[in-house]
Amino acid sequence: MFTLELNQTRKMLIKLDKKTQFNFWILIALILGFSGLLLGISLKTLPAENASLVRSEARKQIKNQLYQELEYWLKRKEWKLADLITGKILLNILDRTKKGWFDIEAQQQIPCQDINKIDKLWLKYSENRFGFSVQKQVFLKHNKNLQGYNEPIKFENWTDGHEQFARDVGWLKEGRWLKYSELVWNNIENAPKGHLPIGVRVCTFGGNPQLCWGIRTGLRFSLLSQQCIIN
Repeated sequence: MFTLELNQTRKMLIKLDKKTQFNFWILIALILGFSGLLLGISLKTLPAENASLVRSEARKQIKNQLYQELEYWLKRKEWKLADLITGKILLNILDRTKKGWFDIEAQQQIPCQDINKIDKLWLKYSENRFGFSVQKQVFLKHNKNLQGYNEPIKFENWTDGHEQFARDVGWLKEGRWLKYSELVWNNIENAPKGHLPIGVRVCTFGGNPQLCWGIRTGLRFSLLSQQCIIN
C-alpha cells in the first residue's frame, strides 16, 4: 500500500517545479520524523527485547523505501536529491537519523554490502560517471594504495596525492574546498568523473552542526568507502 501511494505521489511531483518538489520532500521528512516520535512513544510500552525487534524491523523497512527513492531520483537524473537520499540511507543504517550526523568511527560500522549497493546504483544511472568505484579509480591514479579500512586518514597526514584526487573530482578548486551548494548539480556533463556522491553528514568535531557538512570530511568518507570496492 505504501509503495503504491509513493508511486502515485511521484507522478504528481513530476508536474511540479524543482523548488516545490524539494519543499515537498522536506515536509515528508518532518512527517516521518513525527511518525518516528510516535513509534518511540509506543515502543516504551513494550518489553525491551520486543521493542528492539520492532525498532530494527522498522529501520529495515525504511531503508528499503530509501533505496527505492535513491533509484528513482538517480533514474530521473536528480543528482542532488539522490545525494541527499544517499546520506539518509547511511544515517538509517547507523541508527543515527535523529542525530543527523555520524563520525568517522561510526562510519566504519557501515556494511560493505550497503556501500557496494549504493555504488552500483550510482554507476548504473550515471553511465559509470559517478560512484565510489569511480572515485577509487581516480584516487589510485595518484596514490599507490588506500589506507586500511580501520585506519582513517588524518588531515595532517594527507599527501599531495590526496589533494590531487580532490582537485580531479572537482571538490577542491584554486586551493579552496567547495561548499556543498557549490557542487555541480546542473549541467552535470560538465562535472568531473567521480564528482558524486558526497552528500553525507560526517562530523569530526563532536557533532557541531556548523562543521558537519564539509567537502573535506566528505573526502575522508569517500576514502573509507573505497575500501569496500573491489575492482
